[in-house]
Amino acid sequence: MNKQQEYLNAISSLQGKLTKENKAYMRKLHAYLMLASAFHEQEEKATELLLSIYQDVLDAQADGQSAEDFLGKDSKQMADELLSDLPSIRWYYGLRLTGLISLVYISWFFLGVFGVSGEMVVEWRGLLCDLVLALILPSSAFFILKNLVYERSKIKSYLLMGTWGLSFVGLIVLRFWISRQFYEGIPLPLWASLLVILGIVAGLFYYRSKSAIVDTLIPAYVLTVLSGFSQLLASQFGYGPRDWTGWLPLIFMVLAFFSTLAGTFFLLKKENVG
Repeated sequence: MNKQQEYLNAISSLQGKLTKENKAYMRKLHAYLMLASAFHEQEEKATELLLSIYQDVLDAQADGQSAEDFLGKDSKQMADELLSDLPSIRWYYGLRLTGLISLVYISWFFLGVFGVSGEMVVEWRGLLCDLVLALILPSSAFFILKNLVYERSKIKSYLLMGTWGLSFVGLIVLRFWISRQFYEGIPLPLWASLLVILGIVAGLFYYRSKSAIVDTLIPAYVLTVLSGFSQLLASQFGYGPRDWTGWLPLIFMVLAFFSTLAGTFFLLKKENVG
């Protein structure tokens, strides 16, 4: 067990000892501090600081003070001050984070088609759009979530999330419109498809030790690849999309979807912030 997990376990134990009011106060501080620290690659240091704060709040509670009385009403400002002492984001970490987002997003560009048809198709305009989406949308969602932790106006929160959601849908629609209007798909031979799959495996292997979220995606990727190979195998026996084997991709994709949901649930439970 690494140090960060030890800190999280200790925090989870301390959370149960807090009053309802103090727990609500610390939940916001916890969420904000962890989200804001992620881009500094200082989650372990931030978790250690958070554990210290929890211990201080618990001591203050024993003396009859609330978390707000002890830390002040503006815990966001305090969190920003703590984060200012952490090393600033390094350019290669930002590049690595972008690479992870791109790997997750772009891999579905190839694996989605492969899982259904047993072949991969390259369409450079769609791929370029996907790269832009992979860079912009997840990062913008991250910053919005961080800033909404302390947003008191529910209307403003809903407007921000709604605007982001509409922008997301709009960009996705635009991406598919561009792809359909200027489609120049190039089917890849099997050996090239295998190289792409090996590249995705290498990327997952690299990022697995750096982000727990990769573990939630691996089962879905494996099921999708199996779906593609099932179509290749079916075609060797003379079956086509209209035969019973045409249902195999749907079965594999549904299993992949539920495996991702299950993995996400266990990840959130493991990283529970109260």
